[in-house]
Amino acid sequence: MKVRTQLMLILLSVFVSLTALSVWLKFKIAKETRTTLQQKLIDTKEKDVPKILEQNAAKISGYVYYYSGWDQLVNFISTKKNTSWAKEKTG
Repeated sequence: MKVRTQLMLILLSVFVSLTALSVWLKFKIAKETRTTLQQKLIDTKEKDVPKILEQNAAKISGYVYYYSGWDQLVNFISTKKNTSWAKEKTG
């Protein structure tokens, strides 16, 4: 074989090796990134979601407590005239 042909084969093999290495690194980094993102998602679900639900539950329970007396007030005014309930709620 000529020296020129040998050099071309060596360059071609180096090029192919570098291409294969870059493709392998790309897939390895993508897999590690995916694993990291999945772990962060799990951590976020375990940590932040209960906190958000707790904050929203406090707001909702506040609204429920605020509006819960209206049904009793309507019943008091329209039908029952339960004075003990009125004294208890108005102080």
